[in-house]
Amino acid sequence: MPPPAPDDAIPGHYAAAGPETPPRPPLEGAVDVDACVVGGGLTGLSAARELARRGAAVALVEARRVGWGASGRNGGQAVAGFAPPMKRVETLVGRADARALWDLARGALRRLEEDAAGCGLRRGFVHAARRRRSLRAFAEWAEAAARDYGYLELAPLDRAGLAAHVASPLYAGGLYDAGARHLDPLALCRALAAGAESAGAALYEGSPALEAGGGAVRTRAGRVRAGAVVLACNAHIGALRPELGRHVAPVESFVCATAPLGADLARRLLPSGAAVCDDRRHVDYFRRLPDHRLLFGGGARFAGRRPRGAGFLRRRIAAVFPELAGVEIAHAWSGAVAATRTGLPCAGRTRDGAWFAHGYSGEGLAMSMAAGRAIAAAVCGDGADFALLSRIPRRALPRPRAPWMWAAEAWTRISG
Repeated sequence: MPPPAPDDAIPGHYAAAGPETPPRPPLEGAVDVDACVVGGGLTGLSAARELARRGAAVALVEARRVGWGASGRNGGQAVAGFAPPMKRVETLVGRADARALWDLARGALRRLEEDAAGCGLRRGFVHAARRRRSLRAFAEWAEAAARDYGYLELAPLDRAGLAAHVASPLYAGGLYDAGARHLDPLALCRALAAGAESAGAALYEGSPALEAGGGAVRTRAGRVRAGAVVLACNAHIGALRPELGRHVAPVESFVCATAPLGADLARRLLPSGAAVCDDRRHVDYFRRLPDHRLLFGGGARFAGRRPRGAGFLRRRIAAVFPELAGVEIAHAWSGAVAATRTGLPCAGRTRDGAWFAHGYSGEGLAMSMAAGRAIAAAVCGDGADFALLSRIPRRALPRPRAPWMWAAEAWTRISG
């Protein structure tokens, strides 16, 4: 494996495989803009691009590099819906808002066709079942999704049907989602950044926010005065605004990319090229990459606990694909996502008027972009989508957090 990357470098396969991008300069001095976005992940970049496209003067400040957090190092899977099942969403927000949230999430998936052009976008996702009771749940959801949400892309799979997607003895069947996507998330972050700059936004890297809110953002070497402040820090929001951090638990998941397996083996293991996630509480998720590597993630731990290494993931790979026992791991990395007590995102405004959205609980690749666009639209006077997100109940995590770790980890994977 390569040596550890410096703190400002983006760890993992995506950065190693993609083109090098020169760093943007840090913020220095005073800047006056219509809107200042804090955070260069998918939420912040989407908000900055949309604001700039709507004619606002925009500055974005990122502590390290664009895409440095979970937005640029996740498993690259974008699936329909949210971390909890839609029955649970209906209980939390009511049937009408659940349907509106589903439509927002589906629209976010469709937007990827445009936003992720050139980012290795592919369709197809399999939810694989280790447990037979999951097969019943999958069949019930496929029926309910068609009946209640008009979603016709789901197809239950028996063991023979699953073999067309996953060559593993571990699974009893699954559920195929033809509407889901998977892609290179770091390339997506960089495409959004380029789009924001083309629209006129100014992006500053190496500029951690020390204070943000009340119409101003202060960094080590600069200050932004803004009519609107957007907080898009996700798992890192607690360090900047502790009152918002009370609603999220930073949960770390672990990802690796193998050495190239060769085209024949990679296609034999994953014949259709669909991305896969299983039904474990701490899920395994995987897909094959364009250069015939296996990208594999699994496990979840409350951030700050002892990290896991490549050996942990190699054992999980071997359990799914026994012929890959001892496979070479070319890159292994981790990242923290923000899990909430409900499994649904948090959005709203602080007492001093800052806008925020975070807490996607491992299902944020497309939804985080929708949230960023919703904030931008609301800042410009079109607040319907943001009002919908703001109605999702926010429930603080009790202190100490330890009794709630299992709940946060149960919702979360870094698949997206």
